[in-house]
Amino acid sequence: MDLLISGDPRFDRHLARLWERDPLQYPRYSRRELEAARLYAARSSFEDRSALVLLGGEPVAGILLTVETVADGGTVLSAYGRPIHFLHAAERDAAEVANACRLLNRHFTQVYEESAADSYAYRDHLAGGVLSPFAQWLLREAHGRPEQRFAQILDLSRSVAQLLEGSSKSNRRYYRKAAAMLKMEVIEGEAATDEHIEAFRSMHTAFRGRQVRSAAAWHAILEAVRAGEGFFVFGFAGGTLAACDYFAGTGRTCYSAIGALAPGVAERHWGHATVWRGVFHARQLGCVYFDVGERLYAGMRPAPSDKYLAISDFKAGFGGAVVPRLDIRAGAA
Repeated sequence: MDLLISGDPRFDRHLARLWERDPLQYPRYSRRELEAARLYAARSSFEDRSALVLLGGEPVAGILLTVETVADGGTVLSAYGRPIHFLHAAERDAAEVANACRLLNRHFTQVYEESAADSYAYRDHLAGGVLSPFAQWLLREAHGRPEQRFAQILDLSRSVAQLLEGSSKSNRRYYRKAAAMLKMEVIEGEAATDEHIEAFRSMHTAFRGRQVRSAAAWHAILEAVRAGEGFFVFGFAGGTLAACDYFAGTGRTCYSAIGALAPGVAERHWGHATVWRGVFHARQLGCVYFDVGERLYAGMRPAPSDKYLAISDFKAGFGGAVVPRLDIRAGAA
């Protein structure tokens, strides 16, 4: 087995091959989504130390890993501000993946020690319902501290009727009411333009009351859509743009990433319609899973605010299943 480090001229090609074979293809870690994450974390600087393991010239497993220097001068290990991510080729034997992880473990240890990082954060998506061998090693050898997390996931192998039936009664009522009032448009690929992202950025800024992302970060999202790594859903009421959503990923998993409503124009429940339109389109694209977003509960520590608990309840209304994930942290991460 051979270890291939980011910066090697072969790395991007082999990473793309591994991504195609990963059982989850979690969209927040696609190449352009990570570029958007880098630009979003504008006050941090990053050194890419991602690694892949090859067997017979083919990728078996890898980690997406950066050394992040934050604004206060501290150093953390992340994946462009997001948790470190593990991926593997689904067709590989479990023993081969475990052996590949031994090389990844050594690489991680070397980066951790050389960077003198204050902390790290890793998230295991429990693909196939099991803990990855890399996560097991972090817990056993790298002093990782486990923390349970949850996500609301829809199974897109179900019919549209079954998906809607699995949602709450109030969610279905809001969806049908909003769908009757909005003309919705899916924007993807080369059809996405600078005008689309500027309209989205302007609405999101007004909706949040401040600019959350830089113009460069918004442009990276546009490039992801134009490259086929996501799509927009715009909702119009009487010819006026009233709702915008961005959905990341068109592989096995689609993620509801960003949404906004036009203040003074949109009604609160209109967001149900644009999210459902995103669900239906992801299903048409052949996605297997739709990640509505993270679920939060009052008993978590630190306790989520009422605002974020309300957002979590909104996500729960779409039905599906609450799926566990495991965060592993060390230091102050």
